Amino acid sequence: MRMNKNKYAAISLFVFSLFLSVSCEKEEDHPEIRTLTPVAYSGTEALLRGSIIQKGSFEILDYGFVVKNYSSSSSGYNISLGNNPENGPYEFKYSVTGNFSSYYYMAYITNTEGTIYGDTKQIDYLPISITGLNKFIVNVGDTITIYGKNLGTSPGSLKVKIGSFENQVIEANDTYIRFIVNAFYESSYNNRYSVYLIAGSDGNNYNCGSITILPYFYDFYPKSGTSGNTLYIYGNFLGGRSYYVYFDLTKVYASVSSNGYIYTTIPTGMTGAVTIMVEYEGGGPYTFPQQFIIN
Repeated sequence: MRMNKNKYAAISLFVFSLFLSVSCEKEEDHPEIRTLTPVAYSGTEALLRGSIIQKGSFEILDYGFVVKNYSSSSSGYNISLGNNPENGPYEFKYSVTGNFSSYYYMAYITNTEGTIYGDTKQIDYLPISITGLNKFIVNVGDTITIYGKNLGTSPGSLKVKIGSFENQVIEANDTYIRFIVNAFYESSYNNRYSVYLIAGSDGNNYNCGSITILPYFYDFYPKSGTSGNTLYIYGNFLGGRSYYVYFDLTKVYASVSSNGYIYTTIPTGMTGAVTIMVEYEGGGPYTFPQQFIIN
């Protein structure tokens, strides 16, 4: 009888120990995350919002947002916010970059077990409108202002093209942007161009108006020569104007070529170093810093 009692006591102790062990084990929790409704700032920017309901008990490796083209897409451009989140809401001010169209996004959190996503939300950017330019006759290197609404505050989200060539955006302030007129385009002869702003999540082209670019000279050839020979002066935006070249105070008519230069004859009766200056209809003059040598 004593053996049975000892046997029952041992079994009871084992069952109690097993129960105590199981009850002391911590249940592993999985994270829970939600995507909140975004807030659009402009036609190129929006505040992405998410909320971590609980981080869970596994090690967190990453969290943030995924922006994507389509609501049904499971992949896109990841915006990582690190690996040390807190429970509660979090946000990120997103600016459209490059040619990536981002109409939708979702929050995510990644741990050692995998990644969990929130619902997909649509980003409704504000409509962009253009009201015009601050000047219409410009020089190479000028800073031009485009006026409008909902343009955004990130220069990297905006592109300005004159013709088919991109120009550097240096400032953006939602109601205006500023860019620098570049020197070289597809034609050295044309001087009238349309200005386009490329902006928004869909990369729309917004016509801002047309500008006339004044002639831009950058070199001459040869650097020395004799009277009666030809001097070539190279430049851009040369079409539609009359040109005169000064050799010091001697004025000579110059012809224009569609290949990106004007040319004239070196005058007689002169020798030595002379200053080359170009005068043209509607603007100028332009004086070269380097002198020309008449032999």
